[in-house]
Amino acid sequence: MKLLSLLKELSLHPKNAEELKGLILQLAVEGKLTANWREDNPNVESASELLKQIETKKDLLIKEKKIKKSKPLDVISDDEKYFHIPETWIWERLGNVGNIFNGNSVNKAIKEAKYTGLKEGYPYIGTKDVGYGFESINDDNGVKIPHDEPKFKIANKGTVLICSEGGSAGKKMGMLPQACCFGNKLYAIEQFGEIESVYILGLYGSPAFSNAFQEKMSGIIGGISRSNFIDLLIPLPPIEEQKAIVELVKQLFTEVEQIEELTKERISLKEDFVTSALRKLTESENTTQEWNFLQEHFSSFFTEKLNVKKLRETILQLAVQGKLTAKWREANPSVEHASELLKRIEAEKQQL
Repeated sequence: MKLLSLLKELSLHPKNAEELKGLILQLAVEGKLTANWREDNPNVESASELLKQIETKKDLLIKEKKIKKSKPLDVISDDEKYFHIPETWIWERLGNVGNIFNGNSVNKAIKEAKYTGLKEGYPYIGTKDVGYGFESINDDNGVKIPHDEPKFKIANKGTVLICSEGGSAGKKMGMLPQACCFGNKLYAIEQFGEIESVYILGLYGSPAFSNAFQEKMSGIIGGISRSNFIDLLIPLPPIEEQKAIVELVKQLFTEVEQIEELTKERISLKEDFVTSALRKLTESENTTQEWNFLQEHFSSFFTEKLNVKKLRETILQLAVQGKLTAKWREANPSVEHASELLKRIEAEKQQL
């Protein structure tokens, strides 16, 4: 894959890693990561067959009274679609592919008094326990809800959560490592059929979905209502292709993370070199020689803000040491000594 060969070139700075992951997820949900896979697997059934399975599963859950029957969502218009998708994919509203619900709020005092320090129970996940993208959810935060507590909603292992309110809305998300209870500022989705949870998580993290999410937010605090959330669109590939997408995303993310670690090591070594070189510049009697050495490496070693800041500090240090004006003093030997300036300062001080 060409993208794999480009990762090392693209990841020149640690911040690029998150941008690369966003790009990978965007390519994934557009079907571009699996273009070759579709050519190799031309007989895979269309996602319209998956939609039939979803409807069957949904009807069964309604019949078993595990979920309530909801009113039909609006038909999708062409101008709502974020981008072009492969012919075997379909667009669907999020509310039609899974049961979406938020959790329960718990008063801080009650949480500390009643649910903190318990040995048994479901972990209670708050917004602070959820990371960004594929980061792990902290399910060992010391707060548990007893198994027989009736009012709390439970999300099963593998359920994807996304923050629905505040500054982290649409940004904090993750997949539960075990069955948990969770806060009211988080939405859970339990998919109908066999839709991959990792695919849902990847979709949430894609720039296109993020933009659509932000456009649906409202209010002073900033949040998205459940009715607006279930209206969001999801590009739905066939199950087999979803599995292929998940594997490719994991592979590419591993590559990015490895390159990110190497990049951090490289930057750390570069910072050590710059610190040493600048120290020599301030300590050396032959400033010109040390400066000429640094100039040869400017384009390589002064590309990060921290190193540029160190350079500025060093220049100020050289200025107050008189090393910046060494040649100026040679060209102006008749300039009076600073002791004369001190005398004038003292005379003005006495007069004042």
